[in-house]
Amino acid sequence: MSGRITFKGTYEEIEALAGELRRLVLERMDGDKTRARTILEWVVERLGGKLRVAEDPSKLEEESGSLAIYGKGRFVIFLSPYTSPLRDNFTIAHELGHYFLHFDHKTSSLNGLVIFNRYGSGRDEWQANRFAAAFLMPKDDFVEVFRKYGRNTHLVAGHFEVSEPAVKTRAEYIVPKT
Repeated sequence: MSGRITFKGTYEEIEALAGELRRLVLERMDGDKTRARTILEWVVERLGGKLRVAEDPSKLEEESGSLAIYGKGRFVIFLSPYTSPLRDNFTIAHELGHYFLHFDHKTSSLNGLVIFNRYGSGRDEWQANRFAAAFLMPKDDFVEVFRKYGRNTHLVAGHFEVSEPAVKTRAEYIVPKT
């Protein structure tokens, strides 16, 4: 039993899932609901996960991943010591995307470790990226903020607490060209 599943939904379904999760999280959270990192840490903690900075990123690469799931409610998201907090926010949300989209939660006792590849480029990685973008930068909010700041990706990145490349990619997918 591998513990992995293939998510067969559309990108629109991923957007809806991430949006609903964000809504539920914000509804249940106490405290600061405006900081991306606070929200992400709250989600990871409630799910039984941990965030760790990888001491040796090259070893992490050898082990093929930045998300290690040891069973239902037991996982670790590894972050690189060389990336910015804004990049880390996207990484955490991306790995949560794998947790929600690609891990078999019906398996109550997993025998063996499930690792999601840090540097993959297949369908699962695109889906996890879409989940992260939708969770951190909800579509309607994103379009509004993008226009408010005159399409200035630097300001939009600061608003959502993500990297500028994440904003540029999100804009390509959801902001109508004018």
